[in-house]
Amino acid sequence: MKLKKYFRFCFFTIVTPLSVRIIPFNRSYIRFFEYLCGCKMRFCCWFRIMLRKYLLCVVSALFLLVSCDKFEDGGMKSASRRHIVGTWGYERVVRNDAELTDSVFAERYAHSYVIFERGSIAHLSWYDAAQILQEEQTATYVFTYNKKKLCLVFDSYPLQEWQWHVKRLTEDQLWVEYAENDTLNYRIEFIKLKK
Repeated sequence: MKLKKYFRFCFFTIVTPLSVRIIPFNRSYIRFFEYLCGCKMRFCCWFRIMLRKYLLCVVSALFLLVSCDKFEDGGMKSASRRHIVGTWGYERVVRNDAELTDSVFAERYAHSYVIFERGSIAHLSWYDAAQILQEEQTATYVFTYNKKKLCLVFDSYPLQEWQWHVKRLTEDQLWVEYAENDTLNYRIEFIKLKK
């Protein structure tokens, strides 16, 4: 009896899960295994098929959960490092829930842009309405908090850091929100100019 349980254990733990298909035995070996295990080979095949289906369902569910992580307003978080690289121009700026007027937008943002390079370097350039360079800064950028925030640390003294909350990041759109001095809330929508 103990020998029968041992062979059943060996068959179910070693032969069934690891083999892709049952090794083609001749009938005497099949009858021998059926006798030792106390079961029919049809049950073993059914068990192996059900185990594969179960594992396939679990793996596909995990894949979907991991790969479908998105930003609030669109864009896949898994592709954020690839999508951020390029030259971004300002498309729309909203300050304290009011969109900037055309004159204010043209004065500060219409001809300004941000360049994100592959090596985590960002260049921010602000031009006025006459397209004369007003200010230029270089920063190091990194995604934090499960890619929800884009942190910019500027190469200046005293050390300055901006934290942009990323709302949307696709191949051609970047929407961020940030607060300045706890009184001004900005929502900036960028559009990609060059890849």
